[in-house]
Amino acid sequence: MTFRATTSSIPPFIGTEHAVSTAHFLSTAVGNRILELGGNAVDAGVAAGVAMNTVMPYLTSFGGVAPIILYMVETDEVSTISGVGRWPKGHSLGEHRKRWGDAIPTGVSPVMVPAAPDAWMTALERFGTMTLADVLSPAAEFAEKGFPATLSYRYMVSKAESQEFFKDWPGNGDILMPGGRLLEIGERLINPDLARLYRDLIEVERSATARGRAGAIRAARDHFYTGRPAEMMTKFIEENGGILAMDDMRDFSVAVERPLKAGYKDLDVFVCDFWCQGPAVPQILKLLEGYDLPAMGHNSVEYVHTLLEATKLVFSDRHHIYGDPEFVEVPRDALLSDEYAAARRELIRPDTAWTEMPPPGNPGGAVASANAGPPAATRGTEPGDADTGHVAVTDRWGNVFAVTTSDTYMWTPVVPGLGIPPSGRGIQSFTDPEIPAHIEPWKRPRLTPNPALVFKNGRFAMTIGTPGADAQVQAMVQVILNRFEFGMDVQQAVEAPRVSSYSHPDTMEPHAYFPGMARVETGVGTGVSQALKGLGHEVQDWGDLAFAAGCPTVVARDHETGFVWAGADPRRESHATGR
Repeated sequence: MTFRATTSSIPPFIGTEHAVSTAHFLSTAVGNRILELGGNAVDAGVAAGVAMNTVMPYLTSFGGVAPIILYMVETDEVSTISGVGRWPKGHSLGEHRKRWGDAIPTGVSPVMVPAAPDAWMTALERFGTMTLADVLSPAAEFAEKGFPATLSYRYMVSKAESQEFFKDWPGNGDILMPGGRLLEIGERLINPDLARLYRDLIEVERSATARGRAGAIRAARDHFYTGRPAEMMTKFIEENGGILAMDDMRDFSVAVERPLKAGYKDLDVFVCDFWCQGPAVPQILKLLEGYDLPAMGHNSVEYVHTLLEATKLVFSDRHHIYGDPEFVEVPRDALLSDEYAAARRELIRPDTAWTEMPPPGNPGGAVASANAGPPAATRGTEPGDADTGHVAVTDRWGNVFAVTTSDTYMWTPVVPGLGIPPSGRGIQSFTDPEIPAHIEPWKRPRLTPNPALVFKNGRFAMTIGTPGADAQVQAMVQVILNRFEFGMDVQQAVEAPRVSSYSHPDTMEPHAYFPGMARVETGVGTGVSQALKGLGHEVQDWGDLAFAAGCPTVVARDHETGFVWAGADPRRESHATGR
């Protein structure tokens, strides 16, 4: 690999056996501890993920979402787990409009069935080796004894919308602002109700040990969805005007699925299905495959313009075509085909930017549609910041686990006695029935979190994921290209300055639309920014290491040396380590 003389704030982690990189230093420490104790990547990933749900309640939640992708050496197979909840069966578009109109406000309106607990326990049951007690105990200890407030905590909790939310739902504020005060960095947060929930699940597992390791984990999982936790959650939500019933909890389950796969040169990129935005990663790469990107130069005007224009085309397809495959007919193969990419590539003009969102394509016929105008969406003034966290792990045997977990304590109310809110991921649905990702009973929203695996010449090369809402896919694509086209090591790849298009309806309610907007980090260069403006881009200076630009966490393997690599983005409090 050619050395790329790009600086990074810290060197990459390079280990001889295992590596873990997550969005929070305590989560990383937990994952590494499990690996040191002999656990595999799944054991470590679940432990780190639940720990993250605990110590980052301002960005994630145990009651939220946790889409997973993993690779197991023994079977030589990649699998995904659909860690996203569903709209309750009683939550139709008509019922929603009757109660809340055309908006999806925070509170009880976006409540969905929690998916993360099922995803964590299904992964552990099917692919792990340890007990639930082994992997939940670190998180229970954090919730019980406390964890430190960080800069991200202060940034997210101090926001005006967070403060307004706490006025309506003081139980959330009691956890995040004990005594009504924003904590200083290093002060202690606790969540005793959440600690009791974890201990309750551990006790159920212990009482079911006669069923074996997997059966005992399943008993704890069933307890959450059919026992007292489910009863407490549904009763509280219904008493406060929301829609969530016991049969929604009882009938819910995540699915273990085959991934989608698409090629980019000598890479295979594995992602989750169209119930998330993950397929946009290989779809953008497919468009870019027709260009000599290294010849353009990293973050040159030509490169950045081409990247932004490819993103606009794919995000138009995302808006008009992507949706839960159980409810929406999605032409999977056509969208990810070489022929369709070649047809869409014709709409990228080297000397002119699309100043509105381009029309979607017609993937069945591989011909771009000319009759879809710009979206009818709210014109925004400033894109919002983004929640979420990511965990990436590889173990000494070569197994790989990646999860992008999310849902904050600022979307839906905390259930008294449980210490968690139910998933608020309904804010990523639409009330326009013409958009595939609109509200329907038992439907999944088009989820932004989307972990991915990259194989090179048929062998695992890297796993990646990030927070960042609509910047997630864009950050992931840029890190993949930084690594495999521009020869950067994993730390350089995640730190390099990034850009992001916002010329599409935001996935998050109120789905604000920013025609032509491109956010550009300062490190890209003022000359590039000025030239992009000349091409028609509405350039917004993002500053250095922007919080909203995401926080990719990456692990990789070099099969020539046998070493494992890990990188962690300094844009937030991520950390990488291993052995």
